[in-house]
Amino acid sequence: MACAAPVPEVRERIEAEYEAQSVVPVEDFDTTGRSPLHALYAKLLDGRDVRIAVLGDSFIEGDILTADLRERLQTAFGRRPGGGAGFAPMASPLTAFRRTIKTQSKGWTAYNIMQRKKTPESLRQKFYVSGWVCQAGPGASTRWEPTAYRRKLDDCTYGRIFFLSPDSSRVEVTVNDTLRQEFAVAGDPSVRQIAVTAPRIGSLGFRVVRGHERFVGYGAVMEGEGVSVDNYSIRSNNGQA
Repeated sequence: MACAAPVPEVRERIEAEYEAQSVVPVEDFDTTGRSPLHALYAKLLDGRDVRIAVLGDSFIEGDILTADLRERLQTAFGRRPGGGAGFAPMASPLTAFRRTIKTQSKGWTAYNIMQRKKTPESLRQKFYVSGWVCQAGPGASTRWEPTAYRRKLDDCTYGRIFFLSPDSSRVEVTVNDTLRQEFAVAGDPSVRQIAVTAPRIGSLGFRVVRGHERFVGYGAVMEGEGVSVDNYSIRSNNGQA
């Protein structure tokens, strides 16, 4: 990431690390001197929380490129405990390709926005920013577990699970395979989240106990303080969808 003159501290810190490891930096092509990335640079320097969303196709579905970007930014700027693998969908036939987080799901029917014409009409307006939507079946459940593929993936202290429950439902959240709690969810058309914190979250589980009929799952974010990089990948996505 080559930075413009207003933030030389960022440029020097990143370029020194990249030069030492022969990594080609991401370039800022701004020629106006008013790059929107300057706000990102300022937040990094101030030690504030930063979220970067990377939208792409099959090239990043295995966390290719995004894993390196996440690791380097978290190492250079993340405040301890920092880390985590960012966003992972509730379910996807492609989860086995991703090396930074292990996802085990059952009872979900997953659709992505590239399959919009094949998606049930009731779900076509409910795709998440990730481009995925998952319809729950009876007892639908998911378990996420960060891997050791990159540094700081297991330095996760925050977990957030996103879903849509138009009707009343009951769900169960499990942290580290031992701490379980059920939540009664009142019906509402808004996207909701359940957020959990712990000194270390080694795994995060979610199960629809009751009220699955119109329940929609989106996914979870596993992160720490500092820099988060979310991988929003859809195979064959060219950006038009």
